[in-house]
Amino acid sequence: MTKFLSLLITLLSLSVASSTSLTESPPEFREKFYPRTIYPGSHLNLKCSATGTPLPTIRWFRYHEPLSEHFITTTSSSSTATTRSHYHHYSLSSPPMIKTSGTSDAGYVGYGGGVVRFLKTSSDVRIADYVDSKGTIISHLNLTSVSTEDGGLYSCEAVNDVGLLSHSAVVNVYGPPFVHSMSNVSVISTGRLRLDCPVSGYPIEEIRWRKDGSDLHSNLRVKSFPNGTLLIMDTHMEDEGWYTCQIKNKEGQLASASFFLDIVEKAVINPFLFGADLREGMRATVVCSILSGELPIQISWYK
Repeated sequence: MTKFLSLLITLLSLSVASSTSLTESPPEFREKFYPRTIYPGSHLNLKCSATGTPLPTIRWFRYHEPLSEHFITTTSSSSTATTRSHYHHYSLSSPPMIKTSGTSDAGYVGYGGGVVRFLKTSSDVRIADYVDSKGTIISHLNLTSVSTEDGGLYSCEAVNDVGLLSHSAVVNVYGPPFVHSMSNVSVISTGRLRLDCPVSGYPIEEIRWRKDGSDLHSNLRVKSFPNGTLLIMDTHMEDEGWYTCQIKNKEGQLASASFFLDIVEKAVINPFLFGADLREGMRATVVCSILSGELPIQISWYK
C-alpha cells in the first residue's frame, strides 16, 4: 500500500510538472533599447531581449517596414545544419563573441564547439540572435557605420503563438533632412489611417504635411502632429489624393516624399430576412444584394 501511494504521488507530481511546463505565456521584454542621438560613421547596436512560452521570435523594423529576413547557420566538427526560417535558437552559457569580415556578407558568433552565422541584411546592417541559459532570446541589430539616412524610428517585435509585443524608439543621426520613400496606401471608406513621416536627419526644425500641393490643416477627422504623424479618422472619398511630407532644418534645407491615398468605397449590403414561419425541413432562399461599393466585390457566406 505504501509503495502504491508513493507511485501515485510520483505520477501526480509528474502530471502537475508536465502541465506547468506546457503553460503558454505571451512575450515579455527583459531588455529594450532607448532613444539616442549619434554622429555619422558611429557604430550602432540596438538590443532587445524577451521571454515567453513558446519561445518568441524577435523581428526588427524601421518606420514599421520590416528589415530584411535573415537565416542562421550552425557549424560544428561533426555536422552542419542550416535553417532559413525566421530564427534558430541556441542555449548559450555566455554572450557571443561577434567577428566580422569586411569583404564577407556574414558575421560569426562563437560559442562552445560551434558557430552561429548571421547574414548581412544591407550594406551595413546585421541582425543576430541567441538564447541564454535562462531561456531568454536576445537579439542584436548592428549598424557598423551609420549614415544620416539610417536615422529614424526603430522597432523590435517579440511574437509567439500567444501574443505580440512591440517596442519603438527614435535614433537620431546628425545630418541634413531626408525623407524615405513611402508606398501608396488603400483604405476602405469610414476606415482609419495612421502614418509616421519616415524622416532622417537631425536636428529637424519642422515637419509639415501637404495634400495635392496645399498645406494640410487639422480638423476633427484629420490631424497632423508636430512629430510627423498623420492621422485620418472616418475616411471619406474626399480624403483621396497625393499626400506629401515636407521637412526643414534651421538652415532652410528641405526634403520631401509623397504617397497616394486611395479610398475604396465600402460595400453596403441590402438587409435580408428569413421568413417568420420557417420550420425545420423547409426550403429557403436568401439573396445577398450589394447596394453600393467599389468593384470588384467578393461575396462570402458564413453561418
